[in-house]
Amino acid sequence: MLAFYTKVEPKLRTLGIALKTVTKITKIGRAASGGISSYAWIIMLIHYLQQIDQLPVLQELYEGSTKPTTLVNGWNVWYQNDLSVIVSITSSY
Repeated sequence: MLAFYTKVEPKLRTLGIALKTVTKITKIGRAASGGISSYAWIIMLIHYLQQIDQLPVLQELYEGSTKPTTLVNGWNVWYQNDLSVIVSITSSY
């Protein structure tokens, strides 16, 4: 899903690299020594961008009134992975 988000918003890759660089320089991104992993920082970046309406929540971009399901171990892991549908729904992003 992370790679797909970079297709939705190509600038996310640049932001992610910048964030990883900052966490490396400031030494707050060292998961092995008790810090937060780079994966967690990227997830927080995506969440932040979703909260300020700069990135869509792919799990909420479905057409119709029924949310699609893809179950894995009883969890619905479905997300919109059709870029044309995303573009048609999220013209404001």
